[in-house]
Amino acid sequence: MLPLAFGAILGERDDLGEYVRQAGIVTTLFCLASLTIGYLGAKALRLTERQAIASSMEVGIHNTTVALTIALSVLASTEVAIPSAVYSIVMYIVAAAFGMLITRRRPDRELAQPAG
Repeated sequence: MLPLAFGAILGERDDLGEYVRQAGIVTTLFCLASLTIGYLGAKALRLTERQAIASSMEVGIHNTTVALTIALSVLASTEVAIPSAVYSIVMYIVAAAFGMLITRRRPDRELAQPAG
């Protein structure tokens, strides 16, 4: 997934700043919303803290390979692939920060307990 995203961005490196300007805020907000919904949805269903964290990561870290493949192969459009490529880079940074935030605010004993 990541090499495909880098390939799409590398092919358009001259316009990369513009693409990040256009899609960066939206993709970051979408990633934050996905992570938050995954976490809060799991908590609303009364899952454990560990399960809620896993759920947030599962929902927030999307597989952008399919979107990139369709945009680049089927539609033959690098322009259509740019939001997916930007998201595939942004999501790792945002998910890591989100994960640190939600695990640091919980007592270690709550996260260390096995699920189930």
